[in-house]
Order: sequence, then structure tokens, then C-alpha cells
Amino acid sequence: MNIEDRKLMELREDKGISKAEFATVIFSNAATVSKVERGEREYSPEQRILAKRHLDIPGMPLTEKDRATAKDRLYKMRDHVRNRDFRKAREICKKYANLVNLEPVDIELSMLYRLFEVILLLFTDKHDDAKERLDYLQGRLDDINALHQYYFYFNMGVFHIMNGRYVDALEYCKMALDLSNCHHDFYPDDSEKPRLFAGIATCYINLSFPNRAIIYLLKARGLYTEKKASRLGLFLDITLAQSYIMIDALYEAEGLIDSCLVQADSLEDDYYIGLAMLNFGEYYVKKRDWGNAIECFDQAAKCCDKATEAYFAAVYRKIRCLIDAREFAQARKHIKKAQVIYDTHDVYSIHIESLVHCLTISTRKTLPNDEAVNYILTVTIPHYEKTCDLFELIDCYKLLEENFRKTDNSKKALLMKEAILAIHERVPPQ
Repeated sequence: MNIEDRKLMELREDKGISKAEFATVIFSNAATVSKVERGEREYSPEQRILAKRHLDIPGMPLTEKDRATAKDRLYKMRDHVRNRDFRKAREICKKYANLVNLEPVDIELSMLYRLFEVILLLFTDKHDDAKERLDYLQGRLDDINALHQYYFYFNMGVFHIMNGRYVDALEYCKMALDLSNCHHDFYPDDSEKPRLFAGIATCYINLSFPNRAIIYLLKARGLYTEKKASRLGLFLDITLAQSYIMIDALYEAEGLIDSCLVQADSLEDDYYIGLAMLNFGEYYVKKRDWGNAIECFDQAAKCCDKATEAYFAAVYRKIRCLIDAREFAQARKHIKKAQVIYDTHDVYSIHIESLVHCLTISTRKTLPNDEAVNYILTVTIPHYEKTCDLFELIDCYKLLEENFRKTDNSKKALLMKEAILAIHERVPPQ
């Protein structure tokens, strides 16, 4: 029996804990405990961590072998999250939860656990818990190494992306990039920098700067040379296709989306199939082919979980297409369904209510629509200004310009046109 397992046996006996009780704590059985204590086998690293927690010895350091194993498992937990295998990630997270108690004697391993736990919490929609962990880590930045600082900044960027704060997200992602440029050799694998570039590109897309997003996506694609289908390669291609659509490079976008669908099918990943179909929907919107766009958004919604942003995007864009196609009865029907789902959501409810007023203006273009116009001017437009969504802003002003022109209010129509020109000046040339 090794020294560490002998110490655990002695502590178990001193505390009067039976083998059967001890076995339940470490997710094992009494027979296995007996074999370990006879020297016929050893506890696993996870079992030792659980045993130390139960025996109240949190500060006892791991052996180098167990430490290496624990570190390897933590990276596996991170990879499971990235591959959207949340069940396996949760299993590892639960087994190694006691690593946080090693902080006095092994701050590196403890912080690595905390950082990767944040990733799991973010991608399983537990943002309040993730924010609590991030706040704790921010207070410990001076105590952790450069690699862990990098993970912290990148995690903060992802947190803000998921909460629609793209200016803040870009700032944190750029901090991670600056740190990585000072430490060229600390990346644990070749996919890390492409992921960071993808995060920066996502910020630029949502800030309506697709040309800048393309720069970072092409850099990421150049660094990530994996030949077989992977979720990272697929995400890079989907995001690049989205950027091409935004700058009207439809030929390039079409080929990429076709490739994305093939990759997503090979991975049997409905989420990425949904994202690809979202892009196809936007592709047809650019062509003003409302029928095909609506069909693509329908397919995207079927592939995405209702709790995801992708599902909302599919629902929202479908309703916009129905309004543009002048299928007002269908648009009204889908708005009512969306109101039931998103009525209490702080941000999505604004989008849905905006659709209500867009529909009102579109169905009564030659009549004054003071209530609808006022909502778009005082709620919708300020919201898009806050989120820096310049493309949606332009659409709002175009709708209002047309409304004012058809209701013989040329002065206000001119103001809307001037607002559109001002927005175009804010967007860098493509």
C-alpha cells in the first residue's frame, strides 16, 4: 500500500468510519476499500480527493502522479464543454470539486479547476454562478500565473458575449490577446489562439464591423489546420459565412454554408446544423427570397433548444421575413407565440414588442402611427444604439423614413434619412 492510501486508512480507522460508509463517500464499494487497504490496488485520484474532503484534510497536497492526473482530467472537462458533452463535463466537475480546498498548498491546480468550472457554468446557462466565480478570480489575479490570467480574461470575454455586452467582451478578449502575445509558448494546445480570434470576431460581428471580424477569422483559419470535421473549425466557418453575408459577399458565403452543413451532419450536431441554417436564412434575406428564408429559419428553430439565443434569432428573423413578405396574419400569429415565450425576458421582450410596432407601421403605411413610431424612437432605437447594432438601427430608420414619407411628413422623413447617412459614416469601409 502506498503512503497516501495508508494515511487515509489510518484516518478512517481513527475516526471510526466503516469501510462501507467510506466506500459510499468515494463512489465505490466496501470490497474495493478492503483491497486497497490490503495493498492489492490503489485509490484513483478522484477517490483520494473525495476521501480527503470526508476525512477533513483539505490542505493535504496531492502526489505528483495524482496531481498530473487531476490536471489532465480538468483539461478533459474543458474539452467536453467545448464539444457540448455537458454530462461528462459535470461528472468530472463533481468528482474534482474538492480541488478548491487545495488552494493553500496548490494554487495552480485549484485555480485551473475554478477557471474551467466557469466555462461549464457559462455554457450550461448558469450565468449568475459563473459571475460569482469570476468575481472571486478577479480578486486573485495577482496570485495566478500568466496562463490562468489569460483564461480569466477570455472567460470574462465569453461571459459578456453571452450577455450581449460586446464592447466589454471585446475589451477582455483584447486583454487576453495582449497577454498571449507576451507569452508565445504557454498555449496548452493549437486550438486556443483560434478560439480567442473567434471570440474577437464574434464581438466585431455583433458590433456591426464584419470586415474586422473577417480579418480575425481568416487569421484563426490559418492557425487552425485540423483536416477532419471539428466543432471549432465548424464555428469558424459558420462565423466567417455570417460575416460574408453581412458585406454582401454572397458567393463566398454560399459555398461556406454548404460546407458547414456537411460538417455538421458528419458530427451529428443539431446545434451547428441550426446555426448553418440561420446563415442560409440570412443569405436568402439578402436575396429578398422571403419564402426560402422563412423555411430556413423554421429549420434552424427545430434544431436549436428553446433556451438558446440561436432559437430566438430564428424566431425573430422569421417574423421579420413574414412582415417583409407582407404575410401579416402569419406574422401576427407568430408574434403572439413569441410573446408567450419571451414576455418576461429583459432584452428579448424589447425585440418582440418592436416587431409588434413594425407590423403596425407596415400594415398601415399611409396612416399616422404615433404609438408605434414613438416606441421605435424611444425604446427600439436606443436599445440598438446601446448594443451598437448598426444594421438593425439602419432598418429601423428606413422603416420610419418610409412611414413619414407616406404620411406626408417630409421634415421627419429627411431626419430619418440623415440618421441613416450618419450611421453609414460610423461603419468602416468594407
